[in-house]
Amino acid sequence: MLKFNIVQRKDPRDQNAAPKFYATLNRVQTIDLEYIANELATKSSISKGDVMSIVTNLIDLVPKELSMGRTVNLGKLGTFFLNVNSKGYENQDDVSPEAVKKVNVKFRPSGSIKTLLGSLKFTRIEFI
Repeated sequence: MLKFNIVQRKDPRDQNAAPKFYATLNRVQTIDLEYIANELATKSSISKGDVMSIVTNLIDLVPKELSMGRTVNLGKLGTFFLNVNSKGYENQDDVSPEAVKKVNVKFRPSGSIKTLLGSLKFTRIEFI
């Protein structure tokens, strides 16, 4: 069960609008590469050191492949890809590399991850 807090925020698009209340996820902790390596090593015949090596190589490989314009599909996890924010022009001949303002890494979760996300249950953190 995931817990959420309630925060009050103004709409950044309309500063004159009355603030509204929103649910925000209460993040419990961040797990690191060491934790992931330990978990994977206990679930396989691969040593923690071998897991660290494989995961570290994957971490190095994904940005390299993305920088070459490739989409990186990690199976049941999902797919990483790049997209760009660009300035708009009236004439296509005016569009040049300088039109690209920002490059973003995007992640599209797999179907199984989407199913998991759709089945999550939430509870409100009560304040005393």
